[in-house]
Amino acid sequence: MNAANVQFPKLSNNNYHVWKFNMELLLLERELWDIVVNDVPDVQDSRWLARDGKARATIGLAVEESQKVLIKQLRNAKAFWDTLKKHHEKANITNKVSLLRLMSSKRLVSGQSMENHINDFLSIADRLRDLGESLEEHKIVAFLLGTLPDDYNNLISSLEMRPEADLTMDFVKEKLIQEFKRKSKCEGENEAAFKIQKKG
Repeated sequence: MNAANVQFPKLSNNNYHVWKFNMELLLLERELWDIVVNDVPDVQDSRWLARDGKARATIGLAVEESQKVLIKQLRNAKAFWDTLKKHHEKANITNKVSLLRLMSSKRLVSGQSMENHINDFLSIADRLRDLGESLEEHKIVAFLLGTLPDDYNNLISSLEMRPEADLTMDFVKEKLIQEFKRKSKCEGENEAAFKIQKKG
């Protein structure tokens, strides 16, 4: 398939970082990248105007209708690019802070399965990565362990004693789910024993 025909999601309020990378590749493939990164020349010859028009069309057709209000009054591709970058990178900072606060405050709640808790947590991490936040695996693991209640402290201590290279997400996820199932089984047995004792 010709690279020029590659499709990717249009720019919205939530995907700028991924869209920016895809658009850069597309403009490079079409040999138009210099149009958006170089200053607009004082003398704009017919060749430059034709290439600028192609770059504007490439960018403009790859944004959702809600984004076109930001660029529809602009007259060259560099202005398109710079305006979208300024708008979304400013918004990204706010979004990153919000998601980091959400990640830091998240806790395993009563009645929630460990697997669902981990999946919810990892979805926040994925959204942060989409915004360009660098999150190494060991950092995500550390954040995740911080979301657990005090009765997981023994498990957390044993995990912290292991070499950092062992603490992959897959390994930690497996250990947490095993511990959750063990605790659930013990709670079920204790509840059954209490009911029998009460009945007796």
